[in-house]
Amino acid sequence: MIRFGPSGIPLSCKGRTLRDGIEDIHNLGLTAMEVQLVRVNLNERYAGDEDLGRTPREIPGELVVQIGRKEDRKEVLISSLDAKIEKGDVLYSLASGIASDYRELEELGDLAREMDIELSLHTPYYMDLADADGLAEKSVRSVIWGGMLAAAMGSPIVVTHLGMFGELEPQIGRKEDRKEVLISSLDAKIEKGDVLYSLASGIASDYRELEELGDLAREMDIELSLHTPYYMDLADADGLAEKSVRSVIWGGMLAAAMGSPIVVTHLGMFGELEPKEAMNRIAKNLRLIRDAYKKGKIRSRLGIEASGRTEVVGSLDELLTLVKNAKGVLPVLNFAHVHARGFGLFKRPEDFDEVLTKVEKASDGGHIHAHFSGVEHADGNELRYTPIKKGDLRFEPLAECLLDEDYDLTIVSSSPLLEHDAMYMKVILERVLAKRLMRPTKPEKEEKEERGAKRR
Repeated sequence: MIRFGPSGIPLSCKGRTLRDGIEDIHNLGLTAMEVQLVRVNLNERYAGDEDLGRTPREIPGELVVQIGRKEDRKEVLISSLDAKIEKGDVLYSLASGIASDYRELEELGDLAREMDIELSLHTPYYMDLADADGLAEKSVRSVIWGGMLAAAMGSPIVVTHLGMFGELEPQIGRKEDRKEVLISSLDAKIEKGDVLYSLASGIASDYRELEELGDLAREMDIELSLHTPYYMDLADADGLAEKSVRSVIWGGMLAAAMGSPIVVTHLGMFGELEPKEAMNRIAKNLRLIRDAYKKGKIRSRLGIEASGRTEVVGSLDELLTLVKNAKGVLPVLNFAHVHARGFGLFKRPEDFDEVLTKVEKASDGGHIHAHFSGVEHADGNELRYTPIKKGDLRFEPLAECLLDEDYDLTIVSSSPLLEHDAMYMKVILERVLAKRLMRPTKPEKEEKEERGAKRR
């Protein structure tokens, strides 16, 4: 199965809501969409009497990604769609603009599935998972929250950047043992005294809206994914690892509401950290996020995206190492970034096949989530994205590879032209297929059979 779709709402879409984007993608004949979690600003309020006993998933008009609860005089933060809200809890809601609530996300996820559109979610673009800028905690939270949104939409993956090498918050706040315990769960019950932290993301007004958007996407056979904020610091190179972890957890909550299969995140920069230390820190935080997803019943998978610059964690080898050390996390193949890091790596169908085979083996279940665009690069570093028609990264060899092999792939357009280039890739694939159908049938080559046997 090969899917094509844009990164975000199509530029040609007259409306700017997620529902508008899903419907427009369906009308364009595309079957994938990456939901952009650009902002992770939070609104917070104390839980009211009407909130008690409910879960974040059940709160109308808000995307509660974290419950703050006092435990032993500390605030415990709970990021779970199913945590029960208790008296005294503080609710942290995401002001993201993706959807009004989790119900809308779930409806959008259902709509996408009905329209055969695969939704993925991308975390905010600045990530610092290496904690190079002290933002690893913030980056992790963004990815977790992205996972919550993706879970609501039924998105199979949350995609994130990793962050720079550098120099090396939506949830329920609840007091436990005089400390605030943060709970990020859609199903956590809100209790009296809790502080609610809400995302001001603009994605949706609440989880109900996210669920509706997920339903809409499924109805239109559109796959929704969610991307966490682009700055991540999962290595804690900038002291922002905790913030990054929360962002990823919150992204998971949004993705869960929409039923998005994946939450995508960057990792962050190395900063002044030794590469080994940065990798160990990131792996630890990825396991933390993965476990938070499991605890919060977030079915969306966490995906880590390849980076395009050497100071940012996320070379192909680094991704493959991290997914080995954090079981259950998926590699997200950004062709433009890998091409740039490889000094113009992709030239022939065989070049694409070699990389796809590695990523497929590292992706349990075999499905590959990928990004494609043109790219301008120099000295092993990405300079900027370009339209696909520009630059030396051509889609035709990839199309040849995809027709030669049986890959299960979702390709998100990250080109400046977004949906135009998503459709352009689809057209190129159809043209290459049409040319093949017009040729006289040739016997299968032994090399192709051997290559297929190796993949299997």
